[in-house]
Amino acid sequence: MAKRRSLNDAILTRKQKSFLNEGSAPAHKTKKRAAIKPAPDQPQKEEILMAKPALKEIIPPSPQPLPTLPQITPVPAGEETALHVRLDKEVSSTLLRASLERRLQGVALHTQRDIVTEALIFWLRTNGYMK
Repeated sequence: MAKRRSLNDAILTRKQKSFLNEGSAPAHKTKKRAAIKPAPDQPQKEEILMAKPALKEIIPPSPQPLPTLPQITPVPAGEETALHVRLDKEVSSTLLRASLERRLQGVALHTQRDIVTEALIFWLRTNGYMK
């Protein structure tokens, strides 16, 4: 019958065991790499962080005040229903911007969900689907 080994003996390598026992790993031999110099005829590139905006299209803030929509009351917890939809990229980014602007203005209902709920209620009432 084979001699039983401990879990540490089965898992750890010799280098790992020596590190645990001695407190330091053996020194590794590293090769020094020669610095790569660009050709003299090519200009050096500078790294510019955040040179590009996060969005491809910059949407300026709207100068006119936000339209007055019928105010809704917050839905009590537990009475919501999940709804998943795909939106145009432009609609999605505009919705995000509107949500952030409303939050900065201190509007009570400023989340994307609140804005979509207000818009859907307004549309449903306008088209006679809801009273």
